[in-house]
Formats: sequence, structure tokens, C-alpha cells
Amino acid sequence: MKQSPSTHRGLYWLLIAALSVLLPCEVHAISVEGKSTTYLQTRESADSDFQSPIFEYIELKVQNLAEEDISVNFGGWFKRDLAGTTFDRKTSYDLQYGYLQWNNRDGNMGARAGRFYVFEGVSAGQVDGVYGRMTLPGSGRVSIYVGSPVADDSDGRGGDFIGGARASYGGKHYDIGISYLNERNDSSSYREEAGLDVWARPSEVVSISGHSFYNIDTSGFMDHSYYFTAGPFSNISLRGEVSRISYRHYFSATNTPVFSFRPGVLDKDEKLLLAGLSADWAINDLITATVTLKHYDYDVLGNAVYYGAGVRYDSGSGGFTVRPSQGAGLAIHRMDGDTETLSYTEIRLYGFRKFGIIDTALDIVDVVYDEPRNGVDNAYSLSASCGYDLKDNMRLDADVEYGHNPDFDSELRAMLKFIYLFGTTGA
Repeated sequence: MKQSPSTHRGLYWLLIAALSVLLPCEVHAISVEGKSTTYLQTRESADSDFQSPIFEYIELKVQNLAEEDISVNFGGWFKRDLAGTTFDRKTSYDLQYGYLQWNNRDGNMGARAGRFYVFEGVSAGQVDGVYGRMTLPGSGRVSIYVGSPVADDSDGRGGDFIGGARASYGGKHYDIGISYLNERNDSSSYREEAGLDVWARPSEVVSISGHSFYNIDTSGFMDHSYYFTAGPFSNISLRGEVSRISYRHYFSATNTPVFSFRPGVLDKDEKLLLAGLSADWAINDLITATVTLKHYDYDVLGNAVYYGAGVRYDSGSGGFTVRPSQGAGLAIHRMDGDTETLSYTEIRLYGFRKFGIIDTALDIVDVVYDEPRNGVDNAYSLSASCGYDLKDNMRLDADVEYGHNPDFDSELRAMLKFIYLFGTTGA
């Protein structure tokens, strides 16, 4: 299969950047770290075709290429369909990221060149280009990037451009940032956004974070989302959130034509105001109870209240990744709304246990609709998994999931996953 120009361009950026450093550089004790993750899946597609794809994800980091902290970072995947096809293709692959990174020894300056992910305020996505950051005197920080967006290239990439920046100021207990994003498609304006993000920790038991993003093209706020945590106070911790989202301003700035979906899925005039609060009560060192209350105020769909409670138990940690050695949980929640879409009861029961180097898990989710959806009034899924730590750097996982829902009368999926960590240091 001929690969997309976006992948080729990302490889080009990485090759040029790496050669510019590796050719003239002095030899040092080079460190190589990597991760290989292999997935073998079996599933049934929406049109009842059986599919069995195998994925290979590779992540690689080569460090200490020069006196300063210079590294080459790579991540990509390859897929082969053993049975069936995906979009009429048996084979596909893509470069997720591949960039050269430099950081000075003091850690107050850095740069990237190649294909990378950028998360700077209002900016979030893949870019083929260059990125730089600098810490300023007085606890200030500024970052900037320019390049070409990594997105669907069905209309070509001629005239495509993306650029943005973020400036922030903060200290030990707070950080305030402003950001800007400009994206052009075929030399025409495609996205122009600005953002404000904040984080504050006025005390050891209280923290606040959030952002407000503004769509300059449509002259309206995309969303305001703010969160807080408080506690523990006598074994009780609180979490809260408040957000306001305008679908017209929010989704017009994405690459997905969400408003072209079938009628009734998303409405351009929809706006959502969400306010929620949850509390955790640590009954003892092993058991925690949680209560949740959220209020949804939709301009089109109407109002809804989501509420419920749950209890969980967990103990110990260790193994290939840090995780509890055994635990279980039960949660029951109710969505009570003005429409059928927002009226259902949700029940979840799960448990897991680790036996030495083997761990197992079972998860059951049941959703009971007030009114049948596509002839189904009770949707459920049952998943079971078993993992085995072959060595400190190797792990094997097997997962099986069975479900019944409005889209599939009977759905069975299985996945086998093998993870291998590797690394070496040499001249």
C-alpha cells in the first residue's frame, strides 16, 4: 500500500534533523530505550465481516548524542489484517512521532524538530515542524511552534500551515497561561483560536485548574472547563467541575465533520452547562465509598441529572506496572433526563486479583434503558483478562469481551497483547 504523504513528510523531517546532529557530533555513551507492543485482535465489524488484525507499535528513544541532552525519539505502528480488510486495505502503517530533541543542561531551554505532539494551552495535536521553549527570568515561560498539521490529507497538503504559542507565568502555587493557534488549509484560514489556562494550589488540600478557549473564526467561546479538588478532611475528599460548551464554536474547529452525522446525533445549536460534585470517603485503608452528582443542562436536549454511589476495595501493588494486587468494586448510577436518550440506569461490577506474576480481572457493565433503543432495552458487556509477567521487561496479556447492545445483537472480541521493554548503553 502506498503510504500517505503526511507519513513521508514526517520521516523526512526526522531524517534531516538527525543527520544534522549525528554527522558532526562527538561520540558519547549513547543510551537506547525502547518498547515494543504487539496486539492480535479478533472482532466482528458493523457489516458482520470477521476481522483479525495484528498491530505492532514501536517506541524508541536514543539519548546522550552530544554533551547537551540531545535525543532522537520515534514512535510508529504497522498493521496487517490476517482476516478481512479495513477500508479495503490489508496493510497499513503510520508514523505517530519522530523528532530530534535538544535540552540544555540547566533545563530552561529546549527544542524539537520533526513530527511531534504539541500540548500548549489551546493547541493539541500532531505537527510536522519545529518547536522551541524557554524559561524567562521571574518564573515566566514561553513556547512556540510552526509547521504543517498532521491530519487527513485527502485534499493534499499544499498551502497547509499551523503555528501557535503559549506564554505563562507562575510559581510554586499557581500558573497562568495564554495561548494562540492558527491553522491554514490550502492557504485559507481553517482554525484560529485563543485560550486562557490556570492552575492554583492555595493550600495543601485545595487545588483549582481549568481553561477557557475562544474560537476567533466564529467569534465565540468554545468551552469553559474548571475543576477543583479539596481534602482529605477527616478521610473525605471532594472533586468538583463546572463546564460550558458551545457545539457550534467547539466542533467547527475540528477536523471531523461531526454535524454531517445522521440527524439527532449532534445539533449545531446545542449548548451544555455541566456542574458536578463527587465525594470519596476512605472508610479505612482498604475500602473507599464514592457518591456522585452531576447536572446536565442542554439547550436542545433538555435537562438531566446523573447521580449514584459506589464502593471499591484495593490492596497492595507491584509487578510489571504499579497496580493494586487485588480489589473489587460496585457502582450504581442513574441518568434521569427529559428525553429517552438521557434516561437509563448503569450498573458496574468489577474485580481483580494478582497471583504472583499472574493477574486476572473481570468487569461487568449493564445499562438498562427506560425506552428500548433499536429494540434493545438492556445493553451489557462482560470482559475478562489475564496477564503474565514473563520477565521484568516482558508481559503477556489476554482479553476477551462479550457484549449485547443496540448496534450488535451479539458481539465477541478477543485480544492478545505482548509488551517488551529493551535498552542498552554504549559508544
